Amino acid sequence: MEAPEPAYPAQFEADVTLRDGSTVHLRPIRWGDDDAMLDLFGRFSPRTVYYRFHHNIKQMTRRDVQFYTHVDHEETFALLATRGDPPDEQILAVGRYARLDGSDHAECAFVVEDAFQHQGIATHLLHHLAAIARDKGIRTFEAEVMGDNRQMMEVFRDSGYLMTAKFELGTLHVTMDIAPETEASS
Repeated sequence: MEAPEPAYPAQFEADVTLRDGSTVHLRPIRWGDDDAMLDLFGRFSPRTVYYRFHHNIKQMTRRDVQFYTHVDHEETFALLATRGDPPDEQILAVGRYARLDGSDHAECAFVVEDAFQHQGIATHLLHHLAAIARDKGIRTFEAEVMGDNRQMMEVFRDSGYLMTAKFELGTLHVTMDIAPETEASS
């Protein structure tokens, strides 16, 4: 039996301005976002799917998507970038972390719908997610990035966080110190 849905942490909502001057809304994921997440997955190109999941996935099931939507907002947390208001709200991107073995490290991952890439959404998600993670006692983000995913590596390199990357078997294992003192001044 699954635990009840945790309280929604509305304090983490924010509006951010993209490179093109438009605005998107960042908000924590809800368990009820399953259908919208399935719609988002359906809009990804094969390249975007491959970069995010590291293999080709033709279809995501409701059960698959619940792994991403059913977070506890503590050990696992996901932020969405959205446009529009319910019931017409559309998810454009997701940033997520999952704490590693009770440590102060968490694995993070990001995916942005193809039509909205290169607008700074992943950067906003990274910084907001890092601030949330710090509040939860997480000090380091780790990520597995496909070796040719230059866009994601640019986001990490340009984040202002101290970063190391080690190449192994076609992927880069990225480690970022997300402590506030490591952030570059804006």
